[in-house]
Amino acid sequence: MKNVSKLSSKEKVYIAQSIRRAYKKCIKLYKDNNLTTNIGKPYVIWDFIYSSLNKTFKNNAKILLKIIKNGSWNQIILFNSESKVLYFIMKESRYVTIKKQGKSKHLLAVLSNLNENKIDKIPKKISNKIYDTLQSLPYMPNECILITFDYDENSNIDKYKAYKLKSNLQITDRKSVV
Repeated sequence: MKNVSKLSSKEKVYIAQSIRRAYKKCIKLYKDNNLTTNIGKPYVIWDFIYSSLNKTFKNNAKILLKIIKNGSWNQIILFNSESKVLYFIMKESRYVTIKKQGKSKHLLAVLSNLNENKIDKIPKKISNKIYDTLQSLPYMPNECILITFDYDENSNIDKYKAYKLKSNLQITDRKSVV
């Protein structure tokens, strides 16, 4: 079976463990502080996920983490310097929403241009910061893989998928990851 993600089994497990660990820390934070409304939780969870991924891959020579600017957000991308594959992580439900809304200027759509060798077709106004981040990598990525997850806090069950997308966010290839 084709490995869409091009990640080793160990790397897939590390990503899943990082996300699980982040959810557990976030749940504990809200529980320990008896926070009532959970207003900031969707944002806080991402801080925990990115911090967990950073800790997990900190001393990994093959997988590099970079912060990439996405509007007012700072997000983490992972880059496999051996395969020259860039990884973008998001919740499955968010991907479905972005795809349904046809957000052609979303960072995911912009990065998916790598899969069609069309990175030079991205308007400079959108891509200056993206280009800067890509240029800071040891090699220009030759593709972008989206890794999505669903995590159920109540049952502690999670599912992961890897997608190779076109710039219009249509799937060219997919595979369950972990």
